[in-house]
Amino acid sequence: MKLTEAFALVLRSRRTEAGLTQAELAKGSGLHTNFVSRLELAKAQPTLESLAALARALNTTAVSLVEETENKSSALRRAPRPKLR
Repeated sequence: MKLTEAFALVLRSRRTEAGLTQAELAKGSGLHTNFVSRLELAKAQPTLESLAALARALNTTAVSLVEETENKSSALRRAPRPKLR
């Protein structure tokens, strides 16, 4: 799985765990709602500034978001694929 896709999963998970809508996360981070949506759809990549802003809005750190993204990406790459018959 690409890092962009893994980040999309992490961001959506963290947002829903925080009980926020995309609009609320966008407002809290100072980002546009469309950008948050594109991030969650893996259609955009965050800049360092937007990553830090998202982390602040989610009461976490950018390092935590990146670390979870890397772990998710690595875990999904290592997962065995089902055998085709």
